[in-house]
Amino acid sequence: MLDRVGKRENFSEKADNVRGFTFENENIQIMIITFDNIAAICVEKKSQLYVDFKTKQIDAKNGDELVSKKIFVPPTALNDGDDAD
Repeated sequence: MLDRVGKRENFSEKADNVRGFTFENENIQIMIITFDNIAAICVEKKSQLYVDFKTKQIDAKNGDELVSKKIFVPPTALNDGDDAD
């Protein structure tokens, strides 16, 4: 499913720049670029892949905070339909 994570660029706790990273699934390279948020590809178990978006939210009472939202990707989402998967 997920072979390796490529390099991450400008991946920091600041959420005000463009960020991007790539990962590879077998021979397919996928790039994700995010604006005004932080995203990470995470694998909890071999079959559980998710994208973790951290978005900066401004709260007058508590100030700026990063809010995390995980979007789980089913194992079949990266299947290109060929029998080798």
